[in-house]
Amino acid sequence: MEHFMKHLSEGKIIEESFGKGHHVASSAFKNEAQHKHVDGLDIEAEINLAFEMKELFKENDQKLKALGMSRAHKYGWPNTYSFTKAMGEMVVEDTKGHLPVIIIRPSVIESTLKEPFPGWIEGNKMLDPFFLLYGKGKLPGFYINPDMVVDVVPADVVVNSILAAIAKHGREETDMVYQHFRLNPCIDKKENPIHVSPYKLFTSLEALLSAIMNTDGNEKISPRKELIRRKAREHINYMADLYHHYSFFGGRFDNNKVEKLIKCLSDEERKEFGFDVSSIDWKDYFISVHFTGIRKHVLKEL
Repeated sequence: MEHFMKHLSEGKIIEESFGKGHHVASSAFKNEAQHKHVDGLDIEAEINLAFEMKELFKENDQKLKALGMSRAHKYGWPNTYSFTKAMGEMVVEDTKGHLPVIIIRPSVIESTLKEPFPGWIEGNKMLDPFFLLYGKGKLPGFYINPDMVVDVVPADVVVNSILAAIAKHGREETDMVYQHFRLNPCIDKKENPIHVSPYKLFTSLEALLSAIMNTDGNEKISPRKELIRRKAREHINYMADLYHHYSFFGGRFDNNKVEKLIKCLSDEERKEFGFDVSSIDWKDYFISVHFTGIRKHVLKEL
């Protein structure tokens, strides 16, 4: 359930904590020449820089965002989200002293599997914008490496692993998207079901955009329709840029410590704190639980 991608393009991601000054530029860049001049990460300097630039760019949020991305990229992280989380982990590691500390790094967290009830979710984020756009007939497919593994974990499984880890440490499939929305279509503003066709996996952004913009050569496009298409293209470009690192990530996460934690639990504890993802029927989870959950709690449909 590792989420802190160490930003390798391929291979297994090993569990280890980030110490003060640690960076992953050596893993993120392709050759030694690209990262040999990258010094250790100075968190205090980064914080001071952020405050200074916030004042300097207070009238220009885009420049501030661009600066944040450039700092993240310098040290090997794909965005400010993972960069700042890593810095937070470094601070904890550096200041924990003799306090016992557990760092949980879940992957993409989605709706609950069982507790407090199946399908509970809050907000429309991570993979769900793609599922819902597809279900509404606005996205014909996904721009992604078809051979990659999408690392997902239900929210209550994460909670259970946290509780079990605290207790122990203190003592010492793709077709299912189509099948769901085919059998349970979303409803448009006129109360008509939205029919979707089997989705496709596009490894080229241009191919995805062409599929979205596809029209009959003799068709006359009204200014309004042209505006809608332009906005759709801008939105797809934005989402592709936002999710590119994750949709083409080739790493595999090492969860040996989680497996060891499961083995050291008693049968009663395993039943109470269930977080063994190998026991999850993923097809049933997505079709019967997660997709139903986002439609009920995000779209407020059901």
